[in-house]
Amino acid sequence: MAKVICICGKICCGKSTYALQLMETSPYILLSVDEFMLAMFGQHAGPNHDRYTAALQQLLRQKAADICKNGTSVILDWGFWTQKSRQEIRSFFEAQGIPCELHYLEVSDSVWQSRIRKRNEHAAAHPESAYVVDQNLAEKFERLFEVPSHGEADVILSI
Repeated sequence: MAKVICICGKICCGKSTYALQLMETSPYILLSVDEFMLAMFGQHAGPNHDRYTAALQQLLRQKAADICKNGTSVILDWGFWTQKSRQEIRSFFEAQGIPCELHYLEVSDSVWQSRIRKRNEHAAAHPESAYVVDQNLAEKFERLFEVPSHGEADVILSI
């Protein structure tokens, strides 16, 4: 039976890399908010970024359900930073009879800072492929991120 895997973790923790690794082992469709947003708006969607992202997430979750109903599993790569967002996505898929797993990528502060630097170097050379994460953005997402509670994640990967 097709399922949805929701990848949870801080910005720049390795979610997209993990998604690609999963795709090497099983036939998943990857739906990434960043991929769509960068394709549509580049590095700067301006003051509408959060509104566009929320609308895109709603569209992609419905597309994920449609894909699963047709027999193919889906990976959702957009962070699931809050407990509320994780509960909402699980409820959405469970209401449709689609299994939903949460995979949490737990990263140490030193690895996280290293990955932010690496991502920024890559994004500077290839702005169409990743967002630059400056100190303000990193701090914003660190404040927003809620570590999954005990039992909330189906898979925990410590990096």
